[in-house]
Amino acid sequence: MSSRPSRVQTLVVLIVAGLLAVGAAPTIADRVGGPGLGPDDVADAPLGQPPAVDDADGYAYVATREDGSPLRYDPCAPLHVVINPDGEIDDGTRMIEESVSSVALATGLQILIDPDTDARPGESAEASGERRPPPVLVAWADAKESKELKGDIAGIGGSAESYDGDWYDTGEIVLDAPDLAAIAREEGYEVARGVVMHELGHVVGLDHVDVKGELMQPEGERGIVDWGPGDRAGLASLGGGACRDY
Repeated sequence: MSSRPSRVQTLVVLIVAGLLAVGAAPTIADRVGGPGLGPDDVADAPLGQPPAVDDADGYAYVATREDGSPLRYDPCAPLHVVINPDGEIDDGTRMIEESVSSVALATGLQILIDPDTDARPGESAEASGERRPPPVLVAWADAKESKELKGDIAGIGGSAESYDGDWYDTGEIVLDAPDLAAIAREEGYEVARGVVMHELGHVVGLDHVDVKGELMQPEGERGIVDWGPGDRAGLASLGGGACRDY
C-alpha cells in the first residue's frame, strides 16, 4: 500500500580500511576479509536445526553460490547482534528482540544479542571489540542520517559476503525511527515489528518476493505481520546444511 511507509530494500555492506560503508542494492558484490574466528567460536556440528516446514515456492535468495545453494551464515557458529538504542522508538528494543527470536526459531541458527553499542550505521566494525567478524549492527536513524531511508522506506538491511564469497560474515540493519513510530502508532506494534522481521530476513539471506501472503514482499501487505509459508521455507533452508570449513 503506497500510503504506508513500510517499503524496504536490501543493504549492501562492505568493509574498507576497517570501516563499514553502506549502499543500497539488491545484490552483494563486495567482500569482507577472512572470518577471523578462533577454535572456541565454532562447533563441529550445527548449533540448532531448522524446523520441519511445508514445501513452498514463495521465497528467493539474496545471493547464491556457483552450485545454486544460498549464501548463508555458518550454522555451527553463533551469530552475534548488537543494538544501538540511540533514538529508538517506544518498545523498539522489544521489537528487535522478538524479531531476532522469530528468525532464530525459523532458521535454527543460534543468534545472540550482545551488550548495547554506541556504533552508528557505517561503523559496525567499531562495534566488534575483539570479535572478528563484527556482529550484526541494528541501529535507529532517519533520512537525514541515512539517505537510503528517504521516501517511504522504513528500514534497510543486508549482509556482506566472506572473502571467498561463499558465506555471510556480518551485516547491518538501519531502521527509520520516525517512520516506524508512525506505523506503530497508526497501524499497531505488530505491523512495525513486521518491518524489523523483514529486515532480519534480508540479513540471513532472503530477498524480496512479489507473492501475496509473504512478509518478504517489497511493500507491506495489510494484515501480514508474520512469516508466510514461503518465508518459512526459505528461512529453514538458510539455517540448515553443513558447517563452514575454516
